Amino acid sequence: MPGERNYIQIADAITSDVRHGILQPGDQLPPQREFAYDQKIASSTASRVYAELVRRGIAIGEVGRGTFIRAFNHQAPELGEPVKEPINMQLNFSVLSGQAADMTSGFQHLLRADVLEKTVMPVGAEGDYMGRKVAASLLNFDEWQANPDDILFTGGGRQGVAAAMTSVASPGDRIGIEYMTYPVIKGIAARMGLTLVPIEMDEHGLSVSSLIREDRKAPLKAIYFQPTLHNPLGVSMTRERQEELADYIKSQNIYVIEDVVYAFLAKGRPFARFAPEHTITVESLSKRLSPGLNFGFSVCPEYLREKYIASLRTGGWTTSGISYSACIRWISEGIVSKYEHERRKQARERQKIVKDILKDFRIETDPVSYHFWMYLPDGWRAESFCAAAADRGVAISPASVFTVTPGSSPNAIRVAIAPPSDEELIRGLKIIRNLAMTNENSFSFE
Repeated sequence: MPGERNYIQIADAITSDVRHGILQPGDQLPPQREFAYDQKIASSTASRVYAELVRRGIAIGEVGRGTFIRAFNHQAPELGEPVKEPINMQLNFSVLSGQAADMTSGFQHLLRADVLEKTVMPVGAEGDYMGRKVAASLLNFDEWQANPDDILFTGGGRQGVAAAMTSVASPGDRIGIEYMTYPVIKGIAARMGLTLVPIEMDEHGLSVSSLIREDRKAPLKAIYFQPTLHNPLGVSMTRERQEELADYIKSQNIYVIEDVVYAFLAKGRPFARFAPEHTITVESLSKRLSPGLNFGFSVCPEYLREKYIASLRTGGWTTSGISYSACIRWISEGIVSKYEHERRKQARERQKIVKDILKDFRIETDPVSYHFWMYLPDGWRAESFCAAAADRGVAISPASVFTVTPGSSPNAIRVAIAPPSDEELIRGLKIIRNLAMTNENSFSFE
């Protein structure tokens, strides 16, 4: 078919550009829509071109981040065989032995027709009181307890953040955000017409003095941040820093959207305890249990409740009845609690392995974090290093995908240690170590 020949021809041309050094390892290909426009082809054809490049091993696709040229073996045939699945040290979710068997209990009740009939119906953002009470139990601490009446259910953490941004800001508003951040947030803000304002960080988390400077340049409508086990830096805000931040945001009436998806690993307390009337706390089970559950919830102040519900409804960001029913059971039956404990244990064990294998390099992390931040030695660019690692069968992320301001990223990588098996983790870390001990110019292809 002509369409099929066309996408193969375009993929061949890009492969040739790589072979002749026009495209270098680590170079990012344009977004597929932009590529389609430039090539005067359909978006579906552009998608097939990119899929073919990944199939050949020419490129690697990073979900939510883009498509990058891999380190390329110039002795390979023009149309290579599909590459072996790389060790995933990029997308941060863990798979624990026995979890799937334990989770089957969450679906047993659905085998009854009367229960299933009700469960497949839409779920409102408010859920029901029992569900709100069960969800709130995950955010109950001595210093602060989530009020079940303030719980609203979402399709996950990113949906909760999107709804929160829509609730507190309008197109053109300025949103303060840590200068390195969860990449998906950048896309959410762009689609909503919001301006992200990078805020400096230090070893104690978001810098309040930097926030004040930016707010004085032009008022900030809200801030988004991760107070515990920041992604990608692994930093957690101290209590003193949170109190300092709370004083300022209350004085200026700035909204806060806090993402606590990693906080369970460190048993971190939500920032909302210091400024409950200004804060929307976003949580999900994506890291506590599994990323594909389509279930999250937020703690939302009462006066923002109707706006938040409207945002969830119009954005299509609510959870499904089946996810809601199963997840509430997993929380109430202790399944979530059991695997939270297992993940804390696993994270600590894996961080010890990281510290041992990469002891000669500059690492920033936390003893209970599922990811670490590594500054690269002279002789490597982060994009080229990630491409070289991909060529060796390890998928990792360069700093640039987390940077709010393009062109300002440090020469560093983020490495996720949750997904691999124990054997893969050790092998992947040794590949990273061995690469870091060479340099980009002396990199040899296998």
